[in-house]
Amino acid sequence: MTINNRIILQEVAELKKILSEGGAEIPSFWACLWPGLVMVAWNTLCAIISVDNDYLSSKYIFRVMIFPVGVSFMILLGVASARSLFLSVPRSFRVNSNAYHFVNRKITAYAFIYMLVNLLLACFNRVFYGAPFPFAFMTILATVFFVIVMNLDFGRYQLTALTSLLQSIKPSTEK
Repeated sequence: MTINNRIILQEVAELKKILSEGGAEIPSFWACLWPGLVMVAWNTLCAIISVDNDYLSSKYIFRVMIFPVGVSFMILLGVASARSLFLSVPRSFRVNSNAYHFVNRKITAYAFIYMLVNLLLACFNRVFYGAPFPFAFMTILATVFFVIVMNLDFGRYQLTALTSLLQSIKPSTEK
């Protein structure tokens, strides 16, 4: 399914009506936070997988965890912020919205691909390097790459969404 200007215009008008009637919801803290925590746990697991057993001692564990977990906490903040905005729209609208389904599928696909890439990088690092810093560098590069690609991908829809929003807000002056 693709999203076009007509669908976005219809859904923005419907959302405007719902929100003007006070239909916004305040999502729970947990609902906003759990996907980011999954990413933190996954990147922590991948960091452990990525190194030889010698690095898992208390002497080196900080070196193993600092960059992958640090990157994960930055991801957690971004995910929680975006998800709080996403979930503040009433559930009835989210369930019936084609644009929300489209965005949700894209984000889910990006998340699973990122997690798979991170796991593959952890295995690659374990086989060829076994040290924490190459994996940290690979994790940072992969994260930056995914952020750039996601921004480029979702940026394609911003002008259409903004235009639709402005059209729905502007007062009707036509006779």
